[in-house]
This record gives sequence, structure tokens and C-alpha cells, in this order.
Amino acid sequence: MTAVIKQTATVTIHAIRSSGTPVSSGSGMPAILTPELALRHLLQLSTDVRTALALARDGGVLAGDAACASAARELIDVLDAALGENAPGELLAPLARGGRLEGTAVVIRALVAPTPSASAPSAPPASSTAPDTLTLVVAAGPHALLPLLRHDLAALVEATGGTVSARAEATSNEAGAVVIWGASRSVQLLQASESAARTAIFAGLSLLDAGKP
Repeated sequence: MTAVIKQTATVTIHAIRSSGTPVSSGSGMPAILTPELALRHLLQLSTDVRTALALARDGGVLAGDAACASAARELIDVLDAALGENAPGELLAPLARGGRLEGTAVVIRALVAPTPSASAPSAPPASSTAPDTLTLVVAAGPHALLPLLRHDLAALVEATGGTVSARAEATSNEAGAVVIWGASRSVQLLQASESAARTAIFAGLSLLDAGKP
């Protein structure tokens, strides 16, 4: 299965190239997709994606429906609470309602190279300035292939100039836990006992409902 996923991630990059957009290798090269283009490719390439947003470090919406920003930020707040503010990482939240799994919310946040200031191109970078981040927040329906969706998201983050940290493989999750991975640790929040998990699930359902056809 892992080999198939890796091959499909490569196909994702090839599909972006075939659309006429050049693609970086993700090895520190400049960004070649804007967040808006990244979301457009995601909606074209991935199955059953209902809602998708790209947010900046300060929570501003870079692409996607701004009306969904509040729910997206609630999911980001859960990631922040587990890993630290603006730390790179990933969150998966199974979205169940009435005992039925309706979809999954995925949050992936990566470090991105800061954009040089056009007004002061010769100014040295401030060592105290925190690195920029890009966060993609997605709500997908029950027909989405989660491992492939996660690889699509990682490929698109890299194409926007982001650096994706080491990522764990998702496993089946009958317990309905919200799972968070960071660069050095993972956190599992059980829906029945963690208010943060409930917050993530309610926010994810809100995004899912917003994107219903």
C-alpha cells in the first residue's frame, strides 16, 4: 500500500505539471504555486473534498471561502494547543454524527520561506522574526481516500514552498480519536473525554456542511 501511495503522490505532481504549472521538487526551491492555485489543484485531483482553505501565520485567509475561516481557525487552535503555537504538524479528525462517519477533517501546517520585502530588498533578515507558516485545512466526505488525500496535501504544500516534516502513516481509527502529529511527538485526543477533540469534530462538521453539494 505504501508503494501505491508514493506512486500516487508522484502522479499528483505530474498532474499539476500537465496542467501547465511548473512544479518545484520541494527541496528549498522558490514557491511555484500560490495558495489559491494549490487549492484549485486539490479540488481537481482529490476525491470528495468539500471545503478547503489556506491560512497564513496570523490566521488570515490566503485562499478558500472566508466564511469558513472561523471553523478552520478552531481546528488550528486544537493543533496549537497540542504542539505549540504555529508549530508545524498535522491533525486528523474523524467527523461522526449520529453514530455514522460522515468524513474527515485534515489540517497540515508547514514552514515556508518568508517573502522578501520589495521595499527593502537589501535589509538583512531579523533573527528574532519567526518563520512564516502555511496551513491547509480540508474537510472531506466519506468517499475520500485519506492516505492519498494526505499525500496530495503534502505535495501541494511543498509546491507552495513549504517544508513538510516527517509524517506518520494514518491507521484505521475505530475509537474515533482526533490524532495530531508534530515533528517530534504525536498526541491522541479521545472524543469521549477531551473537549479539544469535540471542538475539532464540531468545527470539522461545520466545514463539511458548508461544502455540501
